[in-house]
Amino acid sequence: FTTSNVGNVNADFVVIVANLCGVKLEEVVVEKGSKEEKELINKACHTTFPILQVGDQTLISDSFAIAQYLARSSSNEKLLGANDFE
Repeated sequence: FTTSNVGNVNADFVVIVANLCGVKLEEVVVEKGSKEEKELINKACHTTFPILQVGDQTLISDSFAIAQYLARSSSNEKLLGANDFE
């Protein structure tokens, strides 16, 4: 999920990582101030977008956590680095 704001760099970052990992994402645009936005923020316990929904229940709401999840789930070792500091 992302908002209707133009130039959401965090959402763009997630899309780039997904493309590098060969993962297809479905982008759902949520209008700022809408009921859906408020419900997502409450479920995700985080006040920023993008939010990645995995399955029916799991929401990941930090762009770096989303990128790490995408890299690990696609086994793209080049994006993970050789150790915890890369």
